[in-house]
Amino acid sequence: MTSKKSKKGRMSLYIILIIIGCVFIGWGNQLIPNEYVNFVIVLGCFGAGLYGVMKSLGSPGKKESDTEN
Repeated sequence: MTSKKSKKGRMSLYIILIIIGCVFIGWGNQLIPNEYVNFVIVLGCFGAGLYGVMKSLGSPGKKESDTEN
């Protein structure tokens, strides 16, 4: 089982990936002149970030009945 601190750290990492994708949408043409590479980077950041957030939020936590025994 992962601790709450680790789970928050991973969630923050995935949110930062989504923010990086947003930055590349706005300023990607100035940073990387090739539009195709920019598009692939943006989709990669969004895909990995959203997958991680969904995985973090969807993982079951400890139940009270499990901790009582």
